[in-house]
Amino acid sequence: MNYKFDFTPAPRELKSFGSLQPRLLKGAPTFSLANNENAPRIETQLTAYGWMLTDGGEITVDAVKTNNDELFRDPVTGYPHGEGYRLKLQPQNTRFTAGIEYVSIRGLKYALATLDMLLRQGDEGNESDEYRESLPEIEILDGPRFPIRALIEGYYGPPWSPSARKGLLELMAGHRMNAYFYGPKDDVFHRERWRDPYEGKSLEDLKALISLTAENDMDFWYNIGPGLSMAYSNNEDFKMLVAKLNQVRKLGVTRFGLLYDDIPEKLQHEGDKAAYPDLPHAHADIANRLFRSLKEIDPLNQLAVCPTQYYGNGDEAYITSLGSLLDPRIEMFWTGPEICSRQLTLADAGFLSRRINRPVLYWDNYPVNDLEMSRELHIGPYLGRDPHLYRSAIGIVANGMELPESSKIGFLTIADYLWNPEVYDAELSWNRALQTVIGADQWKDFRIFADNNRYSCLYTTDSPDLRTSLESIGFLLFQGDKTGALSVLSDVTSRLNRAVNLFDRGLQNCTLQDEIGRWIENYRKGVQLLNAALEYLKEPGDAGKIALEQAQNDYSADNTYVFADVLNGLSHEILGRDVN
Repeated sequence: MNYKFDFTPAPRELKSFGSLQPRLLKGAPTFSLANNENAPRIETQLTAYGWMLTDGGEITVDAVKTNNDELFRDPVTGYPHGEGYRLKLQPQNTRFTAGIEYVSIRGLKYALATLDMLLRQGDEGNESDEYRESLPEIEILDGPRFPIRALIEGYYGPPWSPSARKGLLELMAGHRMNAYFYGPKDDVFHRERWRDPYEGKSLEDLKALISLTAENDMDFWYNIGPGLSMAYSNNEDFKMLVAKLNQVRKLGVTRFGLLYDDIPEKLQHEGDKAAYPDLPHAHADIANRLFRSLKEIDPLNQLAVCPTQYYGNGDEAYITSLGSLLDPRIEMFWTGPEICSRQLTLADAGFLSRRINRPVLYWDNYPVNDLEMSRELHIGPYLGRDPHLYRSAIGIVANGMELPESSKIGFLTIADYLWNPEVYDAELSWNRALQTVIGADQWKDFRIFADNNRYSCLYTTDSPDLRTSLESIGFLLFQGDKTGALSVLSDVTSRLNRAVNLFDRGLQNCTLQDEIGRWIENYRKGVQLLNAALEYLKEPGDAGKIALEQAQNDYSADNTYVFADVLNGLSHEILGRDVN
């Protein structure tokens, strides 16, 4: 039996009863529908996967909406989310019945995605021309650990284009992300001109984005950052804030974010100094009044607040004061111990949640690479997040790069973690993310390039495999084993050249290749340096020495972060050895 259960993300609970019959015919799977409340939705989704709707199809989909509390709440935290589902796949004569129990349309969507995944895995490794692999009788009970699984457009730099947003939202919705937070710093209506209503093209673009998010079954959170100019004690400013959010609310939005990040840490206006004892009292007053106003308009309205001090130990005066003053129904953002945190632990989350009187909503600054990180390319997998973080955190909102196509790689691994962090496998998730973004034929060679661009707040080093190889080469040369050193370096250059050759042929994802052009160019320079080192070791001499030094200078002159510091001083290391 070739069938294997290899889900990413893995379902919470899966039982297999080992049935090997019936078998499904090769080609597009056929399905029929029982009397389902959401039959049009089921047909649309399965047809998009390549399934064919017929009478008496191989698989009969029978989906039933329910209020089953087991599907509505997380069994550990008790958080209500309504995104769970139960999927039973059972043989029925020569066909299968897929029974689905779901609470919300998202649960149905996720169940159908799992059903498609089951069928595709069952087709792997089968040599039969007529049949795909037999499916076992199974029962899956599944649901997310984090109620909020989101990406945020919250970096400094040009906002994503409408087409880039469309590609990102469609992809991430398909991988079980359920929210998109809108808050690009360079949208003037979000921060600089927060008082002004949207109009003209800006209004039409916002409407289209809200509609796009809804079409993908994701929650749209509109974020506004008035803190650079708002006078908290000025009632006219407060009315303008309410009016601005009310304009957005009328477009169908019920979720809002009030951002106090990256503003002065003390009260600036004389009227505010007279009205409030300190900054957290001012911020809490505005947030609470805004929250009450939103709730009066519509009880479904929600609010999240990003504090001015949004990272640290969690016991600082500002954050503890703000947490004690804010209505406990308001969510609070936090980035962790640092702005870009290497680790997020359950202990830290639990400590903070007790100080602020609510679960933590993490604004995680990965894979973002703005400001001083702009020379880094953050395309490694999601790491350093506690597998039990969901016990004290309500969700994670991942901040993307200005590079939307490149951001997909990190976002896909974040989506896997957020669904089921206790069994999250970073490398497996990363491999699948690369396959999704790069393509089945090219991802392995691209991974060679990506492995030398791991550097970020999540990693202590870059190019781990190359670093190990160069340390081995240095040791062999120290021992006088030039032959051994040549063998190792030859293997290294041969492998790294595979990525260069891939870029010479061109990625199928040409948008990605255009985005990462500067990193590709410096990767070439790094590989040229290694090739020059190899040639010098083969034939030491003045010509080889000059070529090696020039290659080192070319690579070092480009501050684009590829290979990190692994290649720094390579020519000095090689030329300093007696290699004759």
